[in-house]
Amino acid sequence: MTKLHSLAEYVVHAQFSTERSELSAHILDTVTAWICGQATPEGEQLGKKLNEEHPILQGVLQDDVLNQVTVNCAITRLSEIDDIHLASCITPGSVIIPTALTLCSNLKVDFSLTTFTDAVIAGYDLMTRLGKAIKGTELLYRGIWPTYFCAAFGTAATSARILGLSEKETVHALALALNLSTGGISRGSEMPFRWFTLGYAARSGCMASLIAAKGFTGSSQMLEGNWFEQTYGIEADTAAIVEDLGQDGILKRISMKPFCSAKQVIPSIYGFSKLLDQGISLDDIKEVNLFVPLPFVSMIKNRPTNRLSSLSSAPYQLAAAAYHPAGLYDISRNEILNSEEIRSFMDKVHVIGDSTLLSYYPEKWPTRIEIKTSSHGIASEMVTDSPGDPEMKLSSEEMKRKVHSFLDPILGARQAAEVIELGRNSVFDKCSLLNLYKTIRR
Repeated sequence: MTKLHSLAEYVVHAQFSTERSELSAHILDTVTAWICGQATPEGEQLGKKLNEEHPILQGVLQDDVLNQVTVNCAITRLSEIDDIHLASCITPGSVIIPTALTLCSNLKVDFSLTTFTDAVIAGYDLMTRLGKAIKGTELLYRGIWPTYFCAAFGTAATSARILGLSEKETVHALALALNLSTGGISRGSEMPFRWFTLGYAARSGCMASLIAAKGFTGSSQMLEGNWFEQTYGIEADTAAIVEDLGQDGILKRISMKPFCSAKQVIPSIYGFSKLLDQGISLDDIKEVNLFVPLPFVSMIKNRPTNRLSSLSSAPYQLAAAAYHPAGLYDISRNEILNSEEIRSFMDKVHVIGDSTLLSYYPEKWPTRIEIKTSSHGIASEMVTDSPGDPEMKLSSEEMKRKVHSFLDPILGARQAAEVIELGRNSVFDKCSLLNLYKTIRR
């Protein structure tokens, strides 16, 4: 049996009864990101202009469900408040959950909640397995976006389960998805199309399942040799893709974000807040040194020039945490904070690579923060886990506060509370799941 056959058998038959209740938090988290993404300039363009005013997706394609998958995944991911699997550097929720919810909400036949939840968890698992196999935490800093590369593989698994493909058909769906994979990053300054490329990758995985269901076939040997290296120049540990299938509980290893930020910066903000809680005054701070894993440095050291770069700028995010903490919940960031105190504080922040932290990496993304003060010397904090990580899961109440912080300004407190209720019930009641989708699409 080839590795693709093993994966196909798993996708078609795996049951995740012990994990289904955990999934509701990820659905609520992802839906929050989805709604917030719609409120950004990029989200508005993707959600309205492409479907209504511009001819790109009009005509015979206007009501195409796969185009909805494209837009819905793109909008969710651009929010930067979606979940993430650290060891693979994959953000699965923004790809798998919008795909599954869009497909199930548009099926012409009935579906069961069990099918939906098992399809989502299988998609999470295969997407992150591939990301870990290709060493996504290394590829990102070589200019290959792991989530983009693995998206088609993940949605092929999810859509194959939802559409009821056989094991044989699922083998070929996964094989075709691998052929459709790419990961090259293109960074636009004002309206980057990277989000659209991710959404289109999710769409490709669904199309792979539809094509396989029609009898089209590919090679089932793609994970047996050095196909990744020959095709993409990537060394992949393909044996890891099938290791302990169904035994490791993928949802237990997913991190959530407590606010809007690149994950690489969140430990710095958490460590900074802990030191401030010890009584350090902002006026007393002379210097802030952030010691991070070497791969992080070039990504998080710079000052922001636009919305996207503000999310990954450690100097800016720490300045916002210090002087304008509400800014960490500002999804749109239509205006970058540029007061004198923000600029002055950014000058004090230095990002330094520390090779000793690689012993934690990539399973954990640590930071050691050191604050030099005028009157109390040096204070430091080592952060290996931050709020939302597997060792510090957000509680039900913390998740509720997160959702209200983001959705109240967009929907109002009452409708935000309705989203919370629907999200929490989504894995137990199909009407709640479908009504959640209707709420997003309003």
